[in-house]
Amino acid sequence: MALTRIDSLDFVSNAVSTSTSCWRDANNNPLNSISNATAGIGSETIYSGITNRYITNRSNVQYSTATADKNGSTTNRAIYGKIRNIVFGDNNAEFIWNGSPQPTFTILSIARDKYKSALLPGSLKLGASTAYTDNSNMALPQLFNCGRAYKLVRGSTVNGSFSYGTGTGEYGYVFPDIGIIISSDNIGTTAAASGIILKNEDFTPLNSVFIRARNNQYNYSANPSFISGSSGIIIYPEWYENP
Repeated sequence: MALTRIDSLDFVSNAVSTSTSCWRDANNNPLNSISNATAGIGSETIYSGITNRYITNRSNVQYSTATADKNGSTTNRAIYGKIRNIVFGDNNAEFIWNGSPQPTFTILSIARDKYKSALLPGSLKLGASTAYTDNSNMALPQLFNCGRAYKLVRGSTVNGSFSYGTGTGEYGYVFPDIGIIISSDNIGTTAAASGIILKNEDFTPLNSVFIRARNNQYNYSANPSFISGSSGIIIYPEWYENP
């Protein structure tokens, strides 16, 4: 019997995308939102100016907050430089929104195991009735060294339904591919006091390989009526080698 190599057409590759809330309790159950009112919520300053927000135990970090200041103290200036290098890959670049350079801003960094492959654009609601969100429903993303970037804008709740991306003005950036939100407003305090809703995206590669005999590679029909059900032999001898 001859062996046949698998043809390139027998390989099919795609990716399955799933989305869930970024937030998890101590038992890894999803939480729709988190705030100061969330059971087990806690804070821990792990370094000067960097604070972790966790649920129940310190290993279950949800997000971290920090202040970046281009002209500030050694720590805040170093944070600004590191974020600038991650986002732009350029030591001379500046963060600009509303047409002006922003030397100081708050960083909200989602824990790596919580945002999975990326943050889901359009899923952010940070704050109460008039909340921060991204402008993914209004514009295509900008592309930086870190990947996609959306402007942080304001949305509103009308009749109990939140309208994403309908705000005016710019308050910062959302970088979905690295799980970071930055703003000239104190979004860390807003998230803690009024809550934050945010979903992730998880892409699972799916590769299928078809192992099969093509119709020109076998001699007999696969139709069950072609053979005898009791003996398994071909019913009509003239069909031997002549399907």
